[in-house]
Amino acid sequence: MVKLLSAKAAAKELGISTGKLHLYCRERRIRYTTVNGKSRMFRLEWLDEFIDSRMVPPVEQASAADHLASPSSRSKKHGSQPKDSREDWDEFRRT
Repeated sequence: MVKLLSAKAAAKELGISTGKLHLYCRERRIRYTTVNGKSRMFRLEWLDEFIDSRMVPPVEQASAADHLASPSSRSKKHGSQPKDSREDWDEFRRT
């Protein structure tokens, strides 16, 4: 028989709240089954699939060095005034 976890146990396993877990279920971002048509239950394999789907790929070495430049070197490159964090984020996303 396959072992199923309750929503509370699955949320604890993932390190998130049960509310966030149920939100992910409503958005169909995580697999689940129902018992008696009511309680959501989760397999450990499904939790692993969810974790794998949210994995962030590693950054290439060359581009990582570019993005880790000190704030002073960025401000010299783009003018004398340092940018605010929103502009930095927008620039990072464009690269």
